[in-house]
Amino acid sequence: MDRLLLQSWLNHEERIKNPQQALEMLVGVLADPDPEIRDTLGYTIFTQLLAKTMWPKGVLSHMLSMLANDEHAMLDLGEKDAPSILRRSFSWLAIAALLERDALDNAPDINQSLLHGTVTQLGQYLSQEQDWTGYHPNWGWVHAGAHTADAAAALARHPNVSLQDQRRLALMAGQFIVQPLVWNHEEMDRWAWVWFSLIERHPDSSVMDDIFQLLSVHQENRRGVQNVKAVLYPLYFLVRWSRTLSEHYRDLWLDRLERLIAMHDIFVAAGLTDGPTKI
Repeated sequence: MDRLLLQSWLNHEERIKNPQQALEMLVGVLADPDPEIRDTLGYTIFTQLLAKTMWPKGVLSHMLSMLANDEHAMLDLGEKDAPSILRRSFSWLAIAALLERDALDNAPDINQSLLHGTVTQLGQYLSQEQDWTGYHPNWGWVHAGAHTADAAAALARHPNVSLQDQRRLALMAGQFIVQPLVWNHEEMDRWAWVWFSLIERHPDSSVMDDIFQLLSVHQENRRGVQNVKAVLYPLYFLVRWSRTLSEHYRDLWLDRLERLIAMHDIFVAAGLTDGPTKI
């Protein structure tokens, strides 16, 4: 798309005559190697247009189906060091924004079946993606590790996602986190939001139970241990500062997290109240 056209649209959604057509055009912009066109203009306008438009029934479902298909979020999955990662990564970021917008409606447009398929595709993506570049010297932020976390968190919060799929998301996040991958751009902070969203929705259920055994990773997987630490620390404070959880459930979850944190040696031996060690 023309840079001048995008600049004319930024913060001026009223100039867009056909919002659905513009939204579909902006999806193409999200693969542009120029970070200003892709991120500063394209993604910003995409989210502004999503937020400020009353969408007819079916539009957001159509957009999710398009973004999650083999030409966008799953395009050339398995490629490494190729521009296709931009389309894949930013499609997941756009999916996150789309789901958040849909969830705001009293009667969300996106149904359980479509969400189930999206959860399945996310699981496939996480297991097959080979390019987890954070920041690229020419393309700017690629950040698939963070963008998929945003999509997983938005799925976890969506009211039409089934309990079964919420369990899948909890386990999927755990399986991804314990992989011996190196993260340098706060990706694990974003993954903490997936579990936090599930804890807030189901503080009294066993949605999260399956992951506790998984988090007891063997010490020989040192990178996996570091990744678990990097998630548990922000998760602890998200729970501690939650305005949704009752005092009873907040204390219950803090106790569970404290025990996990202690097991992973995040906090100093003197106790949690003395503060975290740097990792």
